[in-house]
Amino acid sequence: MGQRIPKVESLVQQVVAAELSKALGRNSGRVTVTRVDVSPDMRHAIVWLGIIGDDVSIFAILKREQHDIQKGVSAVMKSKFIPRIEFKHDSGGAHAQDIDRLLKGI
Repeated sequence: MGQRIPKVESLVQQVVAAELSKALGRNSGRVTVTRVDVSPDMRHAIVWLGIIGDDVSIFAILKREQHDIQKGVSAVMKSKFIPRIEFKHDSGGAHAQDIDRLLKGI
């Protein structure tokens, strides 16, 4: 059972990335699924997104399209529980850019 959660996380990441591409259309190049954290009971999944530019407009689209994205995950998974998707902004990339900019200024 030690490999189950990582496999589910990988599957959810792949499916959500494909669904995001459809849902976001021309804005899909601005969003990357950086990682997925699935709870041990597999009832919840946090999908971390790296977003370039205006994240407010992206999250507005995601809120509107969340049902279809969830349906895409449900269609692929063959388990008793399907994780409920929640999107969060991963600010790690922006933080790394800030540090890089500061280091170059030294």
